Formats: sequence, structure tokens, C-alpha cells
Amino acid sequence: MVVKSHMNFDEDAELFFSPSDLTAYWDSEFTSWMDRWYLEKRKGANSVTNGNGLPIGIELGGIEKCEPDEEDEQLKLIAQKGMEHEKAYLKQLQENGNDVVVIKSGKFGTQQTLDSMNAGASYIYQAQIAHQNLGGKADFLVKSEGDSSLGAHHYEVWDTKLSKTPKASFSIQLCAYAEILEQIQQRRPNGFEVVLGDNEHQRFRTNDFRYYFRAFKRNFLRHQDQFDYEKFPHPGLSSRHGRWSTFASQILEASDHLSRVANITRTQIKKLEDAGIQGLAELANTDVLEIPRIPQPTFERLVIQAKLQVLSKGKQHPLYELQSPPAETPARGIASLPPESSLDVFFDIEGFPLREGGLEYLLGATYIEDGKPHFADWWAHDEQQEKLAFEKFIDWAFTRWQADPSMHIYHYAVYEVTAMKRLAGKYAAKEHEVDEFLRNHVFVDLYNVVRQGLIVGTPSYSLKDIEHLYLEPRKGGVTTAGGSVVEYHHWIESRESQDWKESPILKEIRDYNQVDCDSTWKLAEWLRDLQTKKEIQYIPPESSSSASTEGDPEEEHPSKTLASKILNK
Repeated sequence: MVVKSHMNFDEDAELFFSPSDLTAYWDSEFTSWMDRWYLEKRKGANSVTNGNGLPIGIELGGIEKCEPDEEDEQLKLIAQKGMEHEKAYLKQLQENGNDVVVIKSGKFGTQQTLDSMNAGASYIYQAQIAHQNLGGKADFLVKSEGDSSLGAHHYEVWDTKLSKTPKASFSIQLCAYAEILEQIQQRRPNGFEVVLGDNEHQRFRTNDFRYYFRAFKRNFLRHQDQFDYEKFPHPGLSSRHGRWSTFASQILEASDHLSRVANITRTQIKKLEDAGIQGLAELANTDVLEIPRIPQPTFERLVIQAKLQVLSKGKQHPLYELQSPPAETPARGIASLPPESSLDVFFDIEGFPLREGGLEYLLGATYIEDGKPHFADWWAHDEQQEKLAFEKFIDWAFTRWQADPSMHIYHYAVYEVTAMKRLAGKYAAKEHEVDEFLRNHVFVDLYNVVRQGLIVGTPSYSLKDIEHLYLEPRKGGVTTAGGSVVEYHHWIESRESQDWKESPILKEIRDYNQVDCDSTWKLAEWLRDLQTKKEIQYIPPESSSSASTEGDPEEEHPSKTLASKILNK
């Protein structure tokens, strides 16, 4: 997510862009347009707004101002951790005896960078490079052998990223730097590299992205050259809105945009709009029977979803509609919910992704004894503790499963199972037990049960929304996964005890995790009650030879994967 724009006017009042501005355009044309509009507004253009601080042509009523969001704690934390990762890699290079030139910020930075390139420095940190109206600070320029206008060497760009996997937007940013370097040194860099959050290097070939990037850049510059205050791009076709998220939400609600329909895709929105359906309420009340290039069952589900959202507005509990599974795959939806076992486990993990390598710092589980819920927790604040917590949880759950093979571990969405697989591989521990759980379908994802079996009149199918079916809204304390990440960082800085009984911050995180586990339990109960009332028989899944060895379809050469994401956008 782009936190702020680097777009600005130079001394001659010409627009100057950074690679980050291109990634903002990649993420959202709306975000890019708003960044430009805000720049013009700060410049003092009188024709920019309609008098209310709103772009011309936007009639939303009730929105009194249009200002970017303040950077929230989570974004600040991500930025801080990103800088720490960058500095740590710089320190690693220096301690290994590499020739690293650190460029100072300021008006002489560009010349210092060029001087260092000509001198053949092995690494140039915070390199300031520019060509025409595009430029910025690259994390690292790295010397490579091969003739260029600099001599018998040239440079490639390396960038540090907190993410553990490469993202398509990284290539946009790095291609921009590669193109600038090509003009400076009169040689195209062969590739560029990303130093990921776990310090793994991912290398990509410049030519894999070159032609797409040039077309993309032309579109971006055309977008800026033809900037029109009255041609406002609607935020509905973008899922990310950066620092304009609050304003975008107001627009989406005021315009009743189709993107407010839960689980709708951008492609589906375009097809519906082409057919003359422009909003959520319009979709809910449409008498259209079919839409070109949208399968009939999919269209019918979208109509029901919109209708239930409209009818659920203002209600304490949202409305829902039961969905029957296809005849060819009967073991789906409510029919995939196993019978209750007295030893069932309701599982949720709190992770801290901003630590190098990540850390699953709390494994929480609700279980039932004497008809009452009890909570168990396993904590970890370093890798040794993480391994121990993982092993203890698996041993505890495996013992319960051996005592009753009808016992299941319920969770919501894929994170918990993905984490169990990753930890088993990371520590070469409890691989047999995890594999047995996977082979025997002990893990049950209630998100799949809900998505396949119900249509619910909620704006999303997150647990926090779905639980409105059976719980009162959450209040106070930590209420989101992002909030728990921030609070855990606060705990790290606080130097409080590792014992949650002695740490108010850990106690609050534990309470949040327990609420998630209890909510998962309550959801299973609610679904099972529905299963009984509707007389839906449980259909066990087909046995699998090894659910743990199934490969990820995107586990291929990183440059191929990333290039395909770019080209298929």
C-alpha cells in the first residue's frame, strides 16, 4: 500500500515522479488521481475544487472535506520495520568488508551517486538517480561486470522488502529504476533483485518485464498529461486506496457501488456495469435474468448476496440463505461439517510477520469440558520458544485425536493450517503428526463451510462480520489481527514480562485470541444447529494419499510467476 505520494513540481513547475508514484497507479488509478489532485490543491490551483474541498464533478453530499488519511500505527510500524530491514542489510554488507558508499540526502546526492558509479563502488546505498521526469532513491545499486558508458562495469538495482514473497508491484518499481540506470550508463541491467524479509534474494530478468513496463509507463504518463479535474476515476474498481481509503469508502457508500457486494470480483463488476447494472441496490432488485460471460449460478448468487445485504441493513443479525452443494460435489458447505466430538478443538494463531522470518507467538485453542469452554495457550517470543510451543500444541491435539478419531481442529480461513505446515518444515518437527492430521482431514476450515453453504447479508465473510449471525459486536481492546500486530510490537518495546499474567499488553492480546477461538466454537455450534434443523447429512471428504505434499501451483521460477502476474493483470 502506498502511504504517501512522492509526486512533486520541480523548480521549473514541471511534474516530477518517483517509481512509487508508478506503483500507486498500478494499485489504483483512483489513488494516483487523488495524489495529483492533492498536489494541485496544495499548489493553489483555484479551479481544482468545487468550493467544498472536493474534486469537481463529485457530488456526494455530506462529505465536508477531502484530506488524506493520517498514517495509522500499523502502517507506521511497517515503515519502521522496513527501514530496520534495510539498515540491517546495509550493516551486513559493511561487516562483510564490502565497499559501500552511503549517499547523503540533499541536493548533491545525485552528483555523489554519479561520481560513485564512475568510480566503480561495489555498492551504493540510497542512490539518487533520475532521468527526465522520473527519479528517486534506490535502496542499493550493485556493481556488475560488463561494459557500459561507465567503463568495464555497470550497475543493477537491489531493493529490500519486508515481504517474504515477491509481489507484482515490486517489479514496477524496480523496472523504473532499471530504465533510469539504462539511460545513465547506456546499458540495460540484466536483472534486478529483491532482498525479502527473510533475507532470501529473488532475482528477475529485466527483459521479462521490459515491454510491459514501457507500455505501463506510457499509460501512466498519458494519465498525468491528460489529467482532468472533472474526469474522476471511481474507486470501486480498485481494492487498495492508500492514504485515500476513508474518502474512497465514503464515495463507495454514497454511490452504492457494486464493489460493496461481498466477494464480487472486478471482472464481474465490469460485466454487470456493461449490462446496465450500476449499484448494489440495483443488482438486488434487478429483473435481468442473465449476464453475458457470467455463469448463471454465479450471477444468481451475486443477486442474492446483494439482496441479503440490502435487507440486512440496520438489523442486529444479518439475514442468510442456505445453499445446496452441486450434485457432483456433495461434500461441500453444511454437509462438510463433521459431527461433534467432546474433544474438538477451536484453533487460532497470532503471528508477528514483521520479525525477520516471522514468529507465531501465540497458539490459542478453545476446548469444551463439562459443557463449558476452556482456553489453552502456548506462547513463543523467539525461535526456540516457537518450536517448543508448536510441538506442545501438536502433542496436545494429537493425544486428543488418538483418544477420539472423530475429533477435529476447527479454524477460520487457511492461516492456521499453512502455519502448521510451515513450522513442521522449518523445525523438522512433528511432521508425522501434522501429516496424519492432513491425511485424515482433522483440520476443518469453517470459512469454506460458510462460503460454500451460505449466502450471508454481510459486506464481507471475515469472522468479525460472520459472527454477527450468532454474537454481539465486539467492543474495545484489540479487535483486529492488524491491531494485535501493533500491540505485540508495543509489548516488545515495553520490556514487560513474557508472562501474560504479568503483562497487561499480552493479557489484552490473549483476550483477543480467546474471543476468536470462542467465536470459532460458537460458529461451529451455530452451523451444526442449522445442519440439524435442515436435516443435512454429514458427507465425509474423500480420502487423500497425502494432503501435506500437494504443491503450490505458483511454486515455480519466481520471475515466471511474477511476470505472469504482471502480464495477466
